[in-house]
Amino acid sequence: MTQPSATKGAKALRKEEHNPLTSGANHYLGIGIINYQHVARLNNAVRDVQALGQLLMKHYGFEETNVNYLLDEEATRRKILKTLRSRCTSLKPEDNLLIYYSGHGHWDATTKSGYWMPVESEPHEIEDFVPNVQVRDLIKAAPCRHILLISDSCFSGSLLVRGTKGSFGAIETWDSSTSRWVFASGKGEVLDGDEGNSPFAKAILWTLEENHTDLNIALLADLVTKQVRFNYDQHAEAAPLQGAGHEGGQFVFRRKASPKKDWEGTDKKSIASLEAFLVRHPENVYANEAMKLLPQLKEEVSYQLSITIEDYLDYLRLYPSGRFQQQAREKIFVLEDEEAWQHALSRNTRSAFLDYQHRFYYGKYVVEASKRLHTRQYQEEEIAWINTKETDTEQVLEEYLKISGQPQC
Repeated sequence: MTQPSATKGAKALRKEEHNPLTSGANHYLGIGIINYQHVARLNNAVRDVQALGQLLMKHYGFEETNVNYLLDEEATRRKILKTLRSRCTSLKPEDNLLIYYSGHGHWDATTKSGYWMPVESEPHEIEDFVPNVQVRDLIKAAPCRHILLISDSCFSGSLLVRGTKGSFGAIETWDSSTSRWVFASGKGEVLDGDEGNSPFAKAILWTLEENHTDLNIALLADLVTKQVRFNYDQHAEAAPLQGAGHEGGQFVFRRKASPKKDWEGTDKKSIASLEAFLVRHPENVYANEAMKLLPQLKEEVSYQLSITIEDYLDYLRLYPSGRFQQQAREKIFVLEDEEAWQHALSRNTRSAFLDYQHRFYYGKYVVEASKRLHTRQYQEEEIAWINTKETDTEQVLEEYLKISGQPQC
């Protein structure tokens, strides 16, 4: 790494970062060295490694018992290789491992090989370094689902499979397939930064802190790479680890559920959204609020979806003291009024219109019913009068007087 004006090693390796999985356990191994015995001191390596471990435990489901570090004097060549071997061979098939190396790195131009430099490294003593190839072989032997190796170092040039895409896509598909990825801070010398965090680590930490969804490694790398490239002369890159058993998957950082954040993103007018929130967070202050809103929302939806008389009657049966009971009764009256009027029209008799008037004294069609009754009466009088003149019998005359409303003699 390079400090604002220094570089991380004989040709620098840098940091490794980490990402969680789904059904299996998430494991984190952070290797950070600042106090080298024989080469230049670094500023931020230990702090960066610890900061990522803390963030992963806080937001991404990593248990404290599965988060381990090799820092400074602990990070000898022997201890690094022994710990890597132990960790890689003890994992279960459904587990995930994130390895984060932050320290000096070396590039051997003769063999075109990259190396990590352990704490006891002496300049140019390559035999004391940790070969990237050996790290790759240990990763290849691991039986777990996903391994993500994050390193601020140039070594990635020999290990990455270039041209691999896949920032966006189906998270579950990536998570279900085995993956072996490297996320490297740069091809050559990289920045260590002032006191705080390196530019690469700072971008990773910020992105993971601000993220509130599941995040695959390719998308994380895109976001981090842009931040680093826009502000520094450094080009981070991520890709599958060459020759390590990669099968097309991706390491997925699964954000732990946050009741507050989830509640802020919950549609308070959606039954499905509120019920989904309660499944994720059954017991908290926001769950109590959701349980208050749900019955009110269900009642409102029941009323709003009512169309027929039976619908409104169902609403009244379900919510006898509901907020919309008066409106429901009014809707029922309107619908029954319309139904009765259409029935009277279809019969088109004096008795049908009289029946409508009797049942719906304040109905929408009362005036119209009166008009039709009046018209109907004159029509029946005229027919009766014609019959009277034609037959001229006492029975027909009495019928006419009855229809016309005239007093009988």
